[in-house]
Amino acid sequence: MIGLPTRQKKILKKLMSLDGWVKGKELAEEMAVTPRTIRADIAAINVWLKTVGCYIESSRQEGYRLRGERQGELESLLWDGMDVPLTPQERMRALGIRLLQADEEKPEDVDELEEEMFVSRTTLESGIFKIKAMLESRTTPMYVKRNGRKIWTYGEEETRRFLLKELMVDRTDPDYLMIENYDDYFGADIPEKMMNCVLNALADNEISMTAEDILHLVIYLSIKLTRVHMGYEYKNKTKDILTSEDINWTLAETISGKVREEFSTELNEEELVDLAVQLSLFRLIGSKAEVRPAPIPEQSHYEFVVNELLNDIKNKFHLDLTDDQELKAGLVTHIRYTLKRIRMEPESTNPVLMLLKTEYPFVFDMSLFLYERFYDVFGVRLNENELGYVATYLGSAVERMERKKSPKDFTIAVVTGMNYGTSRLLTTRLKAIYGDICNIEGPFSIYAVNEIEKLKPTFLITTESKQVLKNFQVPKIQISPLLNEKDQREINKWLLQMRKELMYDQLPRSIKDYFHRELFFYNLKAETPEKVIRTMSEHLIRLDFAGEDFAEKTLMREQVASTIFGNKIAMPHPIEACAKRTVISVGILNQPILWGSGQAQLIFMLAVKKEDMKYLNSFFDLTVRLVDDEGLVRKLLGSENLAQFKDRLPIL
Repeated sequence: MIGLPTRQKKILKKLMSLDGWVKGKELAEEMAVTPRTIRADIAAINVWLKTVGCYIESSRQEGYRLRGERQGELESLLWDGMDVPLTPQERMRALGIRLLQADEEKPEDVDELEEEMFVSRTTLESGIFKIKAMLESRTTPMYVKRNGRKIWTYGEEETRRFLLKELMVDRTDPDYLMIENYDDYFGADIPEKMMNCVLNALADNEISMTAEDILHLVIYLSIKLTRVHMGYEYKNKTKDILTSEDINWTLAETISGKVREEFSTELNEEELVDLAVQLSLFRLIGSKAEVRPAPIPEQSHYEFVVNELLNDIKNKFHLDLTDDQELKAGLVTHIRYTLKRIRMEPESTNPVLMLLKTEYPFVFDMSLFLYERFYDVFGVRLNENELGYVATYLGSAVERMERKKSPKDFTIAVVTGMNYGTSRLLTTRLKAIYGDICNIEGPFSIYAVNEIEKLKPTFLITTESKQVLKNFQVPKIQISPLLNEKDQREINKWLLQMRKELMYDQLPRSIKDYFHRELFFYNLKAETPEKVIRTMSEHLIRLDFAGEDFAEKTLMREQVASTIFGNKIAMPHPIEACAKRTVISVGILNQPILWGSGQAQLIFMLAVKKEDMKYLNSFFDLTVRLVDDEGLVRKLLGSENLAQFKDRLPIL
């Protein structure tokens, strides 16, 4: 599979679909970027095209067109498999799907996964570890097994199908209702053909469904078909709960008949029973549809809850999402869906919950404001799985805000002593990757001091020793001439820090200054999270850093959603700000204990004053930094006093 970002693959597909030229302006409008970015993308694509004997020809008057004798090979590279996932969240979702689609007879190959997902082995193994933890922590777990390079999953068939659907249907994607987006998962136009089966079956029964429900049903049926073809049919499901007059059973039989005609596949009675049960979760509208439960509150109630949530976030975190209409529409739709699902599936599990809590703890904590609002209006207590879905919408909104506030005004100067061709290639790659979010200028010779100073760059990217550029009083990032993954991580870290400085209020002093000598507990003996929380809270109260209700509010937060992060780390904190002084208490337990869905030994108890809630994201950065570093956590667990602990703690 070709290792290109999604946008560049779309550009190639566009060029392959045309017989002649296409203007750069047209491509820019279609891809929602600037013509300058298109030029950088074209240059980067041409580097890749050398491997298949093709190239993109450029003309000032005509634009761009694809040339070469081996376009058939290029076509197979572009359309065989999914786009390269770019963000960590996309990567985890794609990896989870690949593992759940694999079994012992048809396992995945980790070497191929590494190449196809365009990541390092370290990144891939980290992702597999997180997916494994997420799958095995479920009430009905799935398990990951490996044999050499081969890797697969095993567990209950019903669980596998549910997780696949939940991972494939990303409700936070504005285009998630476009059925062609799911072809990569199944191939051979299965989703589109299944859509026709569903639509024709609904028409035959004079029934209609919402677009969202139809999409969920189609993906569920596509998964069912694929699993049946692989030999994994349901067994021992009883029809006792259904009657032949039941509209769900009637519709299930009609859909089954359409599937038999289209795919030459007969669904057994157990599969039909499962389909009828699934149909009962949807709202069927029409003369033949059975009477449904009383309608849920009017749209204004949903909007009220969403508006209150966003106002709470604005007031508590100084993060204003109230003008994000895409977020509001998404949350309103999701709340309607949630109320319906809770009535039918009260124990529904979020397959990406642990990943959300680990990778986006600040966003997950924002979702908790919905807990009380939802109960006040609808009389329903949301669990952490449902709150996790809300967090995905909030996370997407934060990403949109970050892009709007991205450091486009910042300038990065590329300084190198390499030959001209290599320098241009490096700069072209940098522009292709980062050109949308900042200004990349260069390449400059290490001697072009005056030119570089006129630019007033935010920082320099250089292939030379930082010592060579010591006279430039701006930050410098030293990279390799080939711009490897390690280099990109370092650049991403700097850009992320810039965004955070634009988005969030920064701590007025180092995070290490928030620790307190009398709030460091080494070799703490406690058997339960409650014992840990009460013990550490007592000292906060004794020092008059928190009120008497601190422990109870912290335990209440644990009841709503566990504060376990993985890698033996937990960060308990109250469900609302109630501290008199903002401090971090540290507990190192004498042995790991069960905490939520994982094990905890390193405890950061967070006490934050109301006026310091705006800094919460900075405190969560601490756990995000530690959760993937087992070696550093081991060192911290060995710290016998606060001074030693702070020395070993990285500078954030």
